[in-house]
Amino acid sequence: MEIMSALGRKDDVFQYLDEVSKSSPAFLDQKLAETLTELIHSDPDVQEILKKHDNAKIQLQDCWFVYAEELKQYPEWGGPNWVPSADDCVRSRVRTSGVIKEELVIDGMPFIIYDVGGQRAERRKWMHMFDNVMSCIFVAALSEYDQVLFEDRSKNRLEEALELFSETINSSWLANATTLLFLNKKDLFHQKYTVDKIPLNVSGRFPDAPEGNDDEAGAIQWIQKQFVGKKKGKGSKVYVHVTTATDSSNIRAVFKVARETILGRNMEMAGFIHRN
Repeated sequence: MEIMSALGRKDDVFQYLDEVSKSSPAFLDQKLAETLTELIHSDPDVQEILKKHDNAKIQLQDCWFVYAEELKQYPEWGGPNWVPSADDCVRSRVRTSGVIKEELVIDGMPFIIYDVGGQRAERRKWMHMFDNVMSCIFVAALSEYDQVLFEDRSKNRLEEALELFSETINSSWLANATTLLFLNKKDLFHQKYTVDKIPLNVSGRFPDAPEGNDDEAGAIQWIQKQFVGKKKGKGSKVYVHVTTATDSSNIRAVFKVARETILGRNMEMAGFIHRN
């Protein structure tokens, strides 16, 4: 209970929620829904914490704020007969554990995709699996430049992502692989950077970052440059796409370009085509 820890309160409501969190219920009931709604939307202390959104103290998934608003509609939303919408499903997040293999057919072409966990404890499970991989898709969140890791609150998330990206793409196993960098969560970045005016160097870890919050495109270009600059040696180039995972049309268009990039690069490596 991150919020409970931040508040340091021990009243009946928080004791009840603490007990619920330990039991990990699969469904919302009336009491839990009403308690959460009252707490999130009416308690002044919680409101103040959420307004500050101090990422050094609390860890909330991006979908949390949307779901918290939807919870007002219980039981129509979240009740026993509720059926999640496509938007609800797209926004949901579950941390990847281990290595998950997916076989897909995209526009008639078969693809085998390995989804791997990005947390530190997960990396040792997949670092050895890069041999013979033709393409690597690396997903990084634009919006997490002011946040810290779930497992290490002394480490900035963007800083960690840059280090992992460098370690991954410069691996000898990926020397000839096509690298596609997805800079995701553009919508959340817009809210945080342009609307909420949170500077890129709010953490103090990026002194060369652009100042002010008036040039969103320039800020994204700066982040992109930090990642692309991690590529060492000649090898294949890094193809960058700015994405919003909750926008299906955006993702569809990006994957179409990604597919063409992967196929073109792989045909070039196989000697079927030559580029100057």
